Amino acid sequence: GYPKAEEVGATVCGMLAARLLEGDFVFWFRAPVEKHINWHGAKHSATERDDERLMTPRVSFVAFLEVVRNRSAPWDELEIGAVRSLSIFLRCHLEASKLTNKGGTPEMALVQMLKSVSSPLFSVDTRGCVVAWSEALAAATGLSPADARGRSLLRDLSNEASKKAIAWALTQAMQGMRAREIEVRLRTFGARAAPAAPKPSAGAGAGGALRTFGSSTPSEVVLKVDAVALFTDENGDPLEVPVLEEEEEEEEEEERERARRARGEVTGVCFVGQDMTELKAAEEQFQNMQSDYMAIVHSRNSLIPPIFAINATGECCEWNPAMETLTGLVRSQVLGKLLLGEVFGPLLPMQMAPKLALSVALGQACSAGAPSDRTALCETRRGEPVNGLLTVHPRHALGVGAEGGGGGTGAVCFLHTASEELKEALALQTATEDLAREKVRVTTYVRQQARGPLDGIKHCRAAMQEWPQLAQHAQAQEALEVSIRCEQQITRVLDDEIEEMEEGFLGMESDECKFEQVLRVLASVGHAACPRRTLDFKCEATADMAECPAVQGDPLRLQQALGDFVATAAQFTPEGGWLVLRSIVGDQLAADDHTIGCEFRVLHSSPTGLPEPMVSQMFDNLRSKEDMSQQGLCLGIARRIA
Repeated sequence: GYPKAEEVGATVCGMLAARLLEGDFVFWFRAPVEKHINWHGAKHSATERDDERLMTPRVSFVAFLEVVRNRSAPWDELEIGAVRSLSIFLRCHLEASKLTNKGGTPEMALVQMLKSVSSPLFSVDTRGCVVAWSEALAAATGLSPADARGRSLLRDLSNEASKKAIAWALTQAMQGMRAREIEVRLRTFGARAAPAAPKPSAGAGAGGALRTFGSSTPSEVVLKVDAVALFTDENGDPLEVPVLEEEEEEEEEEERERARRARGEVTGVCFVGQDMTELKAAEEQFQNMQSDYMAIVHSRNSLIPPIFAINATGECCEWNPAMETLTGLVRSQVLGKLLLGEVFGPLLPMQMAPKLALSVALGQACSAGAPSDRTALCETRRGEPVNGLLTVHPRHALGVGAEGGGGGTGAVCFLHTASEELKEALALQTATEDLAREKVRVTTYVRQQARGPLDGIKHCRAAMQEWPQLAQHAQAQEALEVSIRCEQQITRVLDDEIEEMEEGFLGMESDECKFEQVLRVLASVGHAACPRRTLDFKCEATADMAECPAVQGDPLRLQQALGDFVATAAQFTPEGGWLVLRSIVGDQLAADDHTIGCEFRVLHSSPTGLPEPMVSQMFDNLRSKEDMSQQGLCLGIARRIA
C-alpha cells in the first residue's frame, strides 16, 4: 500500500516506522548492503565422487563464496533512540498545532504537549507564575501539575542557590533572547517517583547492573534548561518567529527593540531541558570518594602502606608519601613515567627475577582483572634493600566492577613491608631462638661429655663391690651406697627432657626403698654445699629412720627434689649462718594403715627466706618462659616432683 513502492524496490531494503497521530506515520529507509561470506564445506551432491587415487581433501571440504543480498545494516540503539525522540517531538508539535487551530491559546497547546513529552518542561507567565508543568517534572519533584499551576517559580519552587540564575534567564527570555544551559534547582514535595533502574550493560556481567550513585532520595531536583519566550500577535494568535541568539546581545538597543515588537507581545517563558539530578549526585559522590581516597592514600599515618599505581599504558599515576619515604623518590619524579623501564630499573634497581614477576602480575591485573601476591625485592635511592610482599589489584573505571569479567584501566599495588617495631620484635625473636639453640647445643655437649666420666665411675663402683674387705667395713658400705644412688640420679637426669618435665611428664618409677637411704644422700649434698658458704649444716630426724619400714616409690626423684631445695637454701643463706634438714615421721601423718607419713623441712637462717622472684619462678607465675632462671627451673621441677 506504499505509493510508488515499485520504484524504490531495488534501492530500499531496511525500514523503521514510527506512529505519530491517527493515520500519520514516519518511515526511514535504508539501502541494501552486500556481504561476502567465505564458507568451508560445500554442500554434498550425490553425483560427485571423490577420486580415491588422489591424496587431496574431499570435495565436500572445498571453500566457496556466498554473496548475501537484500539485507541492510541493523539499526543500533543510538539510531532507535533518536527516532523515538524525534517522533515524540513531532507528535507534540502536531497536537499543539491542532489545538491552536481550534482556537486554543499557546499556553493550552503547551499543556497538551507536556502531557506526552518525557523531558522536564514547564512554562511561566510574565509574572513568573507556573502555567504548565510536565508529567515528567511532576514525577521528579512530587508536585502535580494542578498543584504547581499558579505558584511562583522564584518564591515557591526554586532553591536559594539558583534564584539568581532563574531571574537572569527570565529577563533574557522576556527581551526575546534565548538563555542556554541554565542550572535550575527545584524543591521536592512529598513522595517522589522511584527512578527507573538503569539497563545492565555488557560490562556489568550476566546478572548484574551498573553501579548507581545517589540512590537515596535527593532533597532537590537539578535541571539544565534553555529558556525561550512565548509570543502572540495583536489578535492573540501565537507567532512562530525565531528568537534572537546570544550573539545578537551586542547589537544596539534600538534594533533589539524593533525585533521584539516584530515578534509581538511576550506572554510567558518556556523552560525545556533534561534532568541532571542523578548526574549531580554522582558527581558529588565521586568528589566525596575522591577526597576520601586522597585523605587515606596520601596520609602520612604509619598504618597506610606504600602504594603506587599504573594506568592502562603502564605509566605511574600514583605514588603515595609512604612510597616516597621508603624509596627516596618524590611523587613528581615518577608520575607519568613507565613503571617498568623508567622507575624500576634506572631509578630503583631491581633484579631480573622480581622484575619479571612484577611484570606478570601487572599484566594479569590489567588484562584479566585478577589480583595476585608477589615478593618484591628492589633497592632504594640510598642503596638499601627493600624486601616485602607486593599485592597487585586491578583498577576499574567508574561504574565498571570486577564482576563483569574483563580487564581494568590499570593496576594498584600495595607493598607490605615490616615496620620498625616489627623489625625489632623479629630481631629479638631471632636472638632468642639463637640463644635457645645455643643452650641446646651446650646442653647436648655437657650431656655427651658427662657420660664418659660417669661410665668410669660405674666401672670403679663395680670393681669396689668385688673387694672382699668391703664386707668388713660398714662405713665403706654406706659410702659406696651413697655413691651408687648419686650415680643413678645423674644417669636419670641426663636422660630427662626439660620440655616434657615442664608439662608435668616426670617419668616416675616405682621401687622399694627406705627413708634412711634418701637421708644419707641428702646429708651428703648438704655437707658438700654448706662449707662453700661457711654454713653450719645439720640433718635431724624425729625418729630412728633405720626402724622405718621400706616403702614403694621413686627414691631417685625424691632425693633430686629435696637435694634441689637444700642446695637452693644454702645458696640464699647469708654466710656464717646455719641450715637444717629436718625429717618428721609419725603415724599422725598417715592417711591409713598401709601408708606412712614423712615430712621434710628445710630451715635456714636467712631473715627474708627465698627472694620473691625465685618464689614466683618456682610456682610458674611468669609471663614468659624467657624470664626463667636456672635455679627457678630446678625449683619448679622439684615442686612438681614433691
